[in-house]
Amino acid sequence: MMVRRLCLCVLLLFVFVRADDAPQKKEEHLSLPYVLWDAFMLGVDTPEKIRALKKAQKRIPVIGLVSVNGLKRSIHESLLTDGRDIEYVMGTEAPSTMHDDYQISEVLQIARHLGLAVKIKVFHAASNDVALALDAAGKSCDIVITYSSFWGGVPPMIQAIADHPNTLFIAPYAEISSRPPTGTSLQGQARHPDGKGQRNFITTIPLSRASKGSLLTPSRRDANDFETINFVAPSSYASEQGVTCPSVGVTAVVAAFVASFSPEPVPAKRIIKLMKQTVTDPEKLMLQLTDFDESSVRTLREHLKDLTTTDQTNIRRLEADGVLNLWRIYLSLSKNHFRFD
Repeated sequence: MMVRRLCLCVLLLFVFVRADDAPQKKEEHLSLPYVLWDAFMLGVDTPEKIRALKKAQKRIPVIGLVSVNGLKRSIHESLLTDGRDIEYVMGTEAPSTMHDDYQISEVLQIARHLGLAVKIKVFHAASNDVALALDAAGKSCDIVITYSSFWGGVPPMIQAIADHPNTLFIAPYAEISSRPPTGTSLQGQARHPDGKGQRNFITTIPLSRASKGSLLTPSRRDANDFETINFVAPSSYASEQGVTCPSVGVTAVVAAFVASFSPEPVPAKRIIKLMKQTVTDPEKLMLQLTDFDESSVRTLREHLKDLTTTDQTNIRRLEADGVLNLWRIYLSLSKNHFRFD
């Protein structure tokens, strides 16, 4: 079980970069370190905006991690401050660093930089107990994330997700080599732009800082490759557009902010609707960074157009026509343009 080209991100994600590192001296373009880059591309580019996000929180959202690898809590201690915490619900602390540690470090680093408090509940399951873990997480979490792709035992997993329609489930777009068809994966059963799929289950891909504006190109061999993408998230940790796992960390933090804005739990459909309504063409942000230029902007626009145009298999591959923007979400919520009722 591997997310497409997942191994490429492992060494990169092992570098734990302080979220409060200062950016390099501003010249013609900005060169930002990890975490600051993600926040900047999410539209949160000033200390004043960070303070506004922090002040807006009304509750601490719970992110459930469904893992078949395990998590070593002790290596995250420095990030577990100001209301951020990790609790084991299924399983105990892993004896060594696992893949999910790189991902949870990313979540915690971005959350710390943005001043967000989040609680992470860990559901460590054997490969044949993933449906049980998804069900348990769905009962007690606002958001459930997994960084693995699953190609067997999918029906009970989807049923577990369907049983908790108010919980938002997030996974990376999954694709391995040329077979099996992507529609047979768990992610292939997530929500589709045409209304099919499990509506509270989304997939994500990155706008990587290293991609020069390129986005992942899904396999389109025939109608059996019907997996689609719901959101594009800026990701400094993704080493290229095909490394999809880091985009989940960014998306989870964005969703967690929405969940924190209300004193009561926010249904998944409301979180998805708000994120979808506020995606943007990030041209102005991109052109301020050393990583992008006008050619990168054109490339991104071309890829977005391609993914949102029905293809030869009669499938639209991307639901939200743009890139996640947390600051626009904040403005929409604070100006009451979006309501939870």
